[in-house]
Amino acid sequence: MATSSEQNNNNTSSYALWQTMVDKDFGLNALHLASGQGHEQSVRKLIEWGNSVNEPTNEGRTALCISSHAGFHGVVLILLKSKANANQGCNNGWTSLMSSSLQGHLDVTKLLLQYDVNVNASTCCGYTALMIASENCRLEIMDLLHERGAHTGTKTKSPLGQMQSKEIVKTNHGSNILPRFNLENDLNYCVMNVNIDKVKNLQIN
Repeated sequence: MATSSEQNNNNTSSYALWQTMVDKDFGLNALHLASGQGHEQSVRKLIEWGNSVNEPTNEGRTALCISSHAGFHGVVLILLKSKANANQGCNNGWTSLMSSSLQGHLDVTKLLLQYDVNVNASTCCGYTALMIASENCRLEIMDLLHERGAHTGTKTKSPLGQMQSKEIVKTNHGSNILPRFNLENDLNYCVMNVNIDKVKNLQIN
């Protein structure tokens, strides 16, 4: 079993990737908000009123992705029974399975796997659910994903391939100069290739 500190480790690259997306997300509707708070009755009523279960936020997060991250098994079940797409990813490819794996929600992960979720889906930077579970020491989820055919040899991809200009980014921890393509990918690159503390101090020239 993972230790308490391991189970609450918010200093991993996968957690930072998730938080980067959440911090700049807008466009949440009533279903997103109810799902994020675990309000099953509100979720049912909103679905009855015709709210789309697959409506994304500005960053592409769905009610299923949000509730999976929060670990609300009841809400996840309601959404899945209401035809929520378990494989629908956010703008950066982050899926509901990755969200539950990040947070260590074993019951939610088991539930998602009952709905033919793709265990080998990856983010734009190449992270899979197994990689995320491994980095955050979610041992039971790692076992479960492996049993369901998760690939163990997948590698991350550098976002440098998405470079759009030759502007530069500099951290204030030294003279590290990174190619500039957009803020989200700059942060992702720092997370994967530089010390995590540098992400918090990223400055755009």
